[in-house]
Amino acid sequence: CGSSRLEKFAANLPVADFFCSSCSDQFELKSQKKAFGTKVADGAYFTKIDRLASSTNPNLILLNYDLTQKAVRHVCVVPKHFFVPDIIEKRNPLAPTARRAGWVGSNILLDRIPDAGRIFLVRNSIPIPKEVVVAKWQHTL
Repeated sequence: CGSSRLEKFAANLPVADFFCSSCSDQFELKSQKKAFGTKVADGAYFTKIDRLASSTNPNLILLNYDLTQKAVRHVCVVPKHFFVPDIIEKRNPLAPTARRAGWVGSNILLDRIPDAGRIFLVRNSIPIPKEVVVAKWQHTL
């Protein structure tokens, strides 16, 4: 919607970290200091699939940072219509000896997201103009 502010959900809400108070869209954040590869480890598989198949599925924010420089390197948003069950990989259940034996996690397969579904807000530590971001987002609809 172009709003420049997101609100934080209460902690530990599954598959939702932020929401937009203007349009009610929800967002899940994944952040790490190393560059994102072809997949990123995620939470419980069945919870993820149920949430992505729901009418309130979230958008995905990928944030890459440099801890030594205390700087944001990249912020990329994947609109919810690209953040779908088809890009979620089911991991093997945890071993019977594990503390959470039988728990099934997931991976987000980033290499299955087309370029059109990756909208950068910050790239190589340079903010992308808001008009460009909004235009790219609108183009995906």
